[in-house]
Amino acid sequence: MYEAPSVEQEARASGETTMSTTTTTLANPVTATLKLRPSGQNKEEEPYRYAHLLPYFSQDHYPPLTPFEHVDPGHRALSHPNPRSFLDNATVVELTPNLGNEVHGVNLATLSDDERDQLALEVY
Repeated sequence: MYEAPSVEQEARASGETTMSTTTTTLANPVTATLKLRPSGQNKEEEPYRYAHLLPYFSQDHYPPLTPFEHVDPGHRALSHPNPRSFLDNATVVELTPNLGNEVHGVNLATLSDDERDQLALEVY
């Protein structure tokens, strides 16, 4: 009867080294308990150091919101013949597209309602 050579026999014949693994099973497994806090000590827990930063949920209740019609002041300014007429006597320096413009010569306290609508269109 012919038996094929085992992997170990072939490895020895070719001069290679082999590795073997041994597994050992313990009869009585060891158990350990992980203690997160010391037991038997009923110390008063100190208050949380950052309690003032914890979220606060108010018990106040408000009525549901009611729908309303919004009128955009900048949209109203588009109906004017010249929507930028409040800048006629002002000096405008264009800084950058991201920063915007610097305006000199406009007193915001003295603008009329139409001019405030035009300002709202300019600021958007």
